[in-house]
Amino acid sequence: MKNIINYLLAHCAIAILFFVNVATAQTPNSFRYQAVVRNASGLTLQTQNVNLRITLLQGTTTGTSVYSEEHTVTTNEFGMVNIEIGSGSTQIGTIAGIDWANGPYFIKIELDATGGNSFVEMGTTQLLSVPYALYAASGTEGPQGIQGVQGPAGQDGQQGVQGEQGVAGQNGISILWLGTFAASPANPVLNNAYYNSTDKKSYVFDGSTWQILAQDGATGAQGIQGTQGLP
Repeated sequence: MKNIINYLLAHCAIAILFFVNVATAQTPNSFRYQAVVRNASGLTLQTQNVNLRITLLQGTTTGTSVYSEEHTVTTNEFGMVNIEIGSGSTQIGTIAGIDWANGPYFIKIELDATGGNSFVEMGTTQLLSVPYALYAASGTEGPQGIQGVQGPAGQDGQQGVQGEQGVAGQNGISILWLGTFAASPANPVLNNAYYNSTDKKSYVFDGSTWQILAQDGATGAQGIQGTQGLP
């Protein structure tokens, strides 16, 4: 019986069909893979647990393994298995980390038809059609396009609700004019002001000292002599 199983393992054939799984809202980090598992006689292995190991190779059929994962699945009544590459048990790398623009890439399939870990390589095939949704997610950003024409101004929005009334401000301080004096008045209070007829300056009291508020302008130059009047 063991020899028969080994023979089947060594001569199983897999019909391969895979395609990109494109989501409408987000780019998935996976793509679907479909295979039919057959024995050496061409008969499908129906309702049987099998293990698949998927490896993505970069450059050549023996290139660098950039990603590898394993799946334990059960074939259906037609011997078919359906898996999503990118959602299995990861062994190497991440599907999101693959730079699809830096290909070519090859997919290697390994199978254990008994559901164990004694994998037999079934073949390596180039991915002739890059999973475009994944390529778009990891591809190089293109140049910025030219700026479009400015659109028409939108309609004014509705008037907003009235804001709350602000805090009342402090009352201002006015000057109390005392008049004209030859010397500064005695016992001044804040903002008292007067004109000093001695030095021709106006002063305001800041609470401690008198500060110059204004002063008379300097006497102008003497004008030219006028024409002598008629006798």
